Amino acid sequence: MGWRFNRETTRIESDDPEVFVEYLAAHREEGDEFILHMQGKKIGFRTADFWKDDTSERMPDGTKVWSFDWVACRVVRWDYETRKPVTLAKEYRFSSKEEQDEVLRTFADALAVFDGNRKPDDPASIKARVEFTDRMKACIEAGELLK
Repeated sequence: MGWRFNRETTRIESDDPEVFVEYLAAHREEGDEFILHMQGKKIGFRTADFWKDDTSERMPDGTKVWSFDWVACRVVRWDYETRKPVTLAKEYRFSSKEEQDEVLRTFADALAVFDGNRKPDDPASIKARVEFTDRMKACIEAGELLK
Protein backbone atom coordinates (compact mmCIF):
# COMPACT_ATOMS: atom_id res chain seq x y z
CA MET A 1 0.00 0.00 0.00
CA GLY A 2 1.38 3.43 -0.91
CA TRP A 3 1.46 6.16 1.76
CA ARG A 4 1.85 9.96 1.63
CA PHE A 5 1.46 12.83 4.09
CA ASN A 6 -1.24 15.36 3.21
CA ARG A 7 -0.15 18.58 4.89
CA GLU A 8 -3.54 20.27 4.38
CA THR A 9 -5.44 17.63 6.36
CA THR A 10 -2.47 16.52 8.53
CA ARG A 11 -3.32 12.96 7.56
CA ILE A 12 -1.10 10.18 6.38
CA GLU A 13 -3.12 8.79 3.49
CA SER A 14 -2.96 5.45 1.74
CA ASP A 15 -4.10 4.30 -1.68
CA ASP A 16 -7.27 3.10 0.07
CA PRO A 17 -9.35 6.15 1.16
CA GLU A 18 -10.73 4.08 4.06
CA VAL A 19 -7.25 3.56 5.54
CA PHE A 20 -5.41 6.61 6.90
CA VAL A 21 -3.70 8.00 9.99
CA GLU A 22 -4.68 11.26 11.67
CA TYR A 23 -1.82 13.18 13.28
CA LEU A 24 -2.67 15.03 16.48
CA ALA A 25 0.33 17.05 17.61
CA ALA A 26 1.20 17.07 21.27
CA HIS A 27 -1.11 19.26 23.29
CA ARG A 28 -1.29 20.10 26.95
CA GLU A 29 0.85 17.50 28.66
CA GLU A 30 0.59 14.42 26.42
CA GLY A 31 3.00 13.38 23.71
CA ASP A 32 2.09 13.15 20.03
CA GLU A 33 -1.05 11.16 19.26
CA PHE A 34 -2.16 9.38 16.12
CA ILE A 35 -5.35 7.58 15.13
CA LEU A 36 -5.21 4.77 12.58
CA HIS A 37 -8.48 4.45 10.65
CA MET A 38 -8.65 0.93 9.27
CA GLN A 39 -11.53 -1.40 8.40
CA GLY A 40 -14.00 0.86 10.21
CA LYS A 41 -11.90 0.93 13.39
CA LYS A 42 -10.19 3.89 15.05
CA ILE A 43 -7.05 2.80 16.89
CA GLY A 44 -5.15 5.31 19.01
CA PHE A 45 -1.38 5.56 19.48
CA ARG A 46 0.48 7.91 21.88
CA THR A 47 4.19 8.52 22.24
CA ALA A 48 3.96 9.29 25.97
CA ASP A 49 1.53 10.33 28.68
CA PHE A 50 3.69 13.36 29.41
CA TRP A 51 5.52 15.14 26.60
CA LYS A 52 8.76 15.30 28.60
CA ASP A 53 8.78 11.47 28.72
CA ASP A 54 8.52 11.13 24.92
CA THR A 55 11.65 9.27 23.80
CA SER A 56 11.07 9.86 20.08
CA GLU A 57 14.20 11.31 18.53
CA ARG A 58 15.87 12.46 15.35
CA MET A 59 18.98 10.48 14.46
CA PRO A 60 22.17 12.08 13.11
CA ASP A 61 21.26 10.95 9.56
CA GLY A 62 17.92 12.80 9.85
CA THR A 63 15.74 9.74 10.49
CA LYS A 64 12.83 10.36 12.85
CA VAL A 65 12.37 7.48 15.29
CA TRP A 66 8.84 7.57 16.69
CA SER A 67 8.78 5.83 20.08
CA PHE A 68 5.33 4.75 21.29
CA ASP A 69 4.46 3.99 24.89
CA TRP A 70 0.76 3.48 24.16
CA VAL A 71 -0.98 1.39 21.50
CA ALA A 72 -4.75 0.92 21.07
CA CYS A 73 -5.29 3.68 23.59
CA ARG A 74 -8.05 6.18 24.17
CA VAL A 75 -7.51 9.54 22.43
CA VAL A 76 -9.42 12.55 23.73
CA ARG A 77 -9.47 16.18 22.61
CA TRP A 78 -11.24 19.20 24.04
CA ASP A 79 -14.13 20.52 21.99
CA TYR A 80 -14.10 24.30 22.38
CA GLU A 81 -17.66 24.68 21.04
CA THR A 82 -19.32 22.30 23.48
CA ARG A 83 -16.68 22.88 26.17
CA LYS A 84 -16.47 19.16 26.78
CA PRO A 85 -13.90 16.46 26.09
CA VAL A 86 -14.55 14.38 22.98
CA THR A 87 -13.29 10.82 22.59
CA LEU A 88 -11.76 10.43 19.13
CA ALA A 89 -10.60 6.82 19.66
CA LYS A 90 -11.66 4.40 22.37
CA GLU A 91 -9.37 1.93 24.08
CA TYR A 92 -9.18 -1.07 21.76
CA ARG A 93 -8.44 -4.78 22.19
CA PHE A 94 -7.34 -6.89 19.22
CA SER A 95 -9.32 -10.01 18.41
CA SER A 96 -6.17 -11.98 17.57
CA LYS A 97 -2.40 -11.78 17.41
CA GLU A 98 -2.74 -11.67 13.60
CA GLU A 99 -4.96 -8.58 13.78
CA GLN A 100 -2.56 -6.95 16.25
CA ASP A 101 0.43 -7.66 13.99
CA GLU A 102 -1.40 -6.35 10.91
CA VAL A 103 -2.38 -3.10 12.67
CA LEU A 104 1.14 -2.52 14.04
CA ARG A 105 2.68 -3.23 10.62
CA THR A 106 0.20 -0.94 8.84
CA PHE A 107 0.82 1.84 11.35
CA ALA A 108 4.60 1.50 11.04
CA ASP A 109 4.37 1.55 7.23
CA ALA A 110 2.25 4.73 7.37
CA LEU A 111 4.58 6.58 9.72
CA ALA A 112 7.57 5.80 7.51
CA VAL A 113 6.47 8.77 5.34
CA PHE A 114 6.06 11.27 8.20
CA ASP A 115 8.90 12.69 10.25
CA GLY A 116 6.92 15.30 12.18
CA ASN A 117 7.58 18.08 9.67
CA ARG A 118 4.18 19.24 8.45
CA LYS A 119 5.70 21.05 5.46
CA PRO A 120 8.62 19.01 4.15
CA ASP A 121 10.67 20.55 1.36
CA ASP A 122 11.26 17.17 -0.24
CA PRO A 123 8.74 14.50 0.85
CA ALA A 124 10.79 11.82 -0.94
CA SER A 125 13.71 12.46 1.42
CA ILE A 126 11.73 11.67 4.59
CA LYS A 127 13.14 8.91 6.74
CA ALA A 128 11.13 7.71 9.73
CA ARG A 129 10.38 4.53 11.62
CA VAL A 130 8.29 3.28 14.54
CA GLU A 131 9.60 1.70 17.72
CA PHE A 132 7.90 0.81 20.97
CA THR A 133 9.10 1.50 24.49
CA ASP A 134 10.24 -1.48 26.53
CA ARG A 135 7.01 -1.26 28.54
CA MET A 136 4.88 -1.36 25.39
CA LYS A 137 6.93 -4.19 23.85
CA ALA A 138 6.33 -6.25 27.00
CA CYS A 139 2.56 -5.56 26.79
CA ILE A 140 2.47 -6.59 23.12
CA GLU A 141 4.50 -9.75 23.70
CA ALA A 142 2.42 -10.74 26.75
CA GLY A 143 -0.81 -10.43 24.75
CA GLU A 144 -2.17 -7.66 26.96
CA LEU A 145 -3.71 -5.92 23.93
CA LEU A 146 -5.76 -8.98 22.97
CA LYS A 147 -9.40 -9.62 23.94
